[in-house]
Parts: sequence; C-alpha cells; structure tokens
Amino acid sequence: MHTAAAPARTAFRQFATDVEKMPHFAGGELRGRHVQSEDFPDLREDHHALVQSGDQKIERYALVNVEADRIVNSLNTLRKQVMDLVRAKTAA
Repeated sequence: MHTAAAPARTAFRQFATDVEKMPHFAGGELRGRHVQSEDFPDLREDHHALVQSGDQKIERYALVNVEADRIVNSLNTLRKQVMDLVRAKTAA
C-alpha cells in the first residue's frame, strides 16, 4: 500500500485481457459449448511476459507480479476443474 505509483506495463494489459477471457470460456464450457484446452489463453505465458517487463526495481511491479501469479494459479485450477467436470458428465 505504500509503494509509489507506476505506469501500467504493456504486458499487464495483455494479461488483464486474457484474465477476463477465462471465466467466459469456462462458463461457455459449463453451458455446453465445447471449448478446447488450447482455446483458453495461456495465462502462465502472459505472467512470464509480465515478470520480464518493466523495471525490476519498482516495488509496485514486484507486488503485481506476485498477485498475478496467484491469479494464474487460481484460474488455471478453475479451468482444469471445469474441464474435468464436463468430461465426467460427458462420459457418464
């Protein structure tokens, strides 16, 4: 909370856009629209690009990098659970 303001990185904009896509794809899958795993954005790659961008000495970027990693873990887990649930229902 006490870090200085810093401009948003270009890589963050791509990350945020792809984060917004994840619930859309997961919801579509749950509603019966067939979604391939490769249709989901690669948030881990987005996170990697985010970490590599910007001045590593800026504290705010370090904080965003950590929180973005948590978001990636959560959304990737959600994606896997949704895909597993749909496959289980399809197989039954």
